[in-house]
Amino acid sequence: MENLSIIPVDSSNWREVAALRPDKSQEAFIESNETSLLESVFDTEHNWQCYGLFRKGTAVGFMMIGAESKTDRYIWLDRFMID
Repeated sequence: MENLSIIPVDSSNWREVAALRPDKSQEAFIESNETSLLESVFDTEHNWQCYGLFRKGTAVGFMMIGAESKTDRYIWLDRFMID
């Protein structure tokens, strides 16, 4: 199995990550990557961090984590999708 790279979403890769889509049968289970990226910028309560999953330099997935409890210092894997 080929290694995956987990890379923060930034100005160089956000379009490729935003273009990823789950299978039609799974669209109802997760927000679009566009929505998640916007949420990471404008919903600052959880300090969202977005990452692309890349295989051989091509985006194949997306994940978003946030600070569920800043006091208890643990994170929440809120979004995870593989194209």
